[in-house]
Amino acid sequence: MNRTFYCITGLMPMASLMTAAAAQNPITWEESIQAARIQVEAAEFDKAETLLKAALKRLQTSGDSPEAATTLNNLGSVYQDIGKGAEAERCYRSAIRIWEKIGGNEAEGLAQPLNNLATLMKIRHRFGEAEKLYRRSLALREKVFGIEHPSVATILNNVAMLRMAAGDFDSAENLYLSALRILNSVTGAPQARIAVVYHNLGGLCRMEKRYGEAESHQLAALQAFRAAFGTTHPDYARGLLGLARVYTDQRQFDTAEPLLRDALSIAEETLGPLHVDLVPILDAYSQVLKSGGRKKEAKAFTKRALALREMNEQTNPRRHSVDLTELL
Repeated sequence: MNRTFYCITGLMPMASLMTAAAAQNPITWEESIQAARIQVEAAEFDKAETLLKAALKRLQTSGDSPEAATTLNNLGSVYQDIGKGAEAERCYRSAIRIWEKIGGNEAEGLAQPLNNLATLMKIRHRFGEAEKLYRRSLALREKVFGIEHPSVATILNNVAMLRMAAGDFDSAENLYLSALRILNSVTGAPQARIAVVYHNLGGLCRMEKRYGEAESHQLAALQAFRAAFGTTHPDYARGLLGLARVYTDQRQFDTAEPLLRDALSIAEETLGPLHVDLVPILDAYSQVLKSGGRKKEAKAFTKRALALREMNEQTNPRRHSVDLTELL
């Protein structure tokens, strides 16, 4: 399945910075959480998982706590990144249970795992459940932060995904534009979030064959992905894919191919050769090769994509869109 759009998911933010020594050998819980975030940003998901599992183990004696809920949310986000959907769901639901137990239904910390679980439900095409979770997360954010906060933009982007799934492109576009207005008005807004919304808006314009706007939005997304992660991160690869699709639709295959070549190389290096997120890149690359008369090469890419899709379909149904999860 093509992952054309992103919902925003991820780790809950920690305010403190950390030294290089603390990043290498975290001692406190805060250092472990921040060290894991650094590893996620570097696409070192196995290292992030190890750090978070160790942090969770150290918290076992303290029972249910905000720290435990935060760690579970973040571990769930990492699991989602590496395609372990069942493990991610267990973590998110455990985090929600803890927040509800210690803070009630309006606990501030609930917003992040609610958003992340909603994203997972959307991936599984459980759209009704996803929208309820998103709306609940949005209400909490607006109450705590006000309606002009970047975290509100996160949910607007994600609800736009559901409007897209329902075929309501006008509502989706308005939600994307509202999210961008909020993010672009805030000094220091996370570049990764800005990138995702531009990417999604570009995908919408592409689907409506508004190619000039689509290219502009995808270029803005790629620039923001580069600012957020550099050029060796899987999200940068997804930005390259988004731009390549705009050119492919216009039969500009010579322009699209080097973008896809770079995207595949980055994804293979950071995610491994068997990760399901390679599928949309392989599919797009196959289309370009086939259109250029290189049918043997195209067939090899198609065969590889099919094998990866079949390998992952049962355990990790993929999304048509890309979500914004949140790390605490």
